[in-house]
Amino acid sequence: MKHISFKQGTLDSLALDKESFDVVLGLNILHLIKDLDGSVSKVYELLKPGGVFVSSTELIGEIHFFLRLIIPLMQVLNLAPYVNVFNLQAYKSSLARAGFTIEYEWQLNSHAVFLIVKKAG
Repeated sequence: MKHISFKQGTLDSLALDKESFDVVLGLNILHLIKDLDGSVSKVYELLKPGGVFVSSTELIGEIHFFLRLIIPLMQVLNLAPYVNVFNLQAYKSSLARAGFTIEYEWQLNSHAVFLIVKKAG
């Protein structure tokens, strides 16, 4: 397959050209990123016109209040990583600010979402 290449790393650690990807996957990672807006904007820049961003993420802002209270304690004890507390509306707003349109949305439960969004072509 000479027209397909796979790259692994972070948005900041890889030297990536703007508008060089047809598809970007962000699976179960966005809730672990401090700068959601910056990361979503970076993905938008990396996609070619008409490109697709496929994501799934936990919506920490939608989980039970008691569990949200436990997370900082777990972090102090080094039992949990940093988590970004956002809800579905905040995530969709971040995508819209970057310029994406939602093509497909699926929620198995209230605290996780799978989205396929597209860059204007």
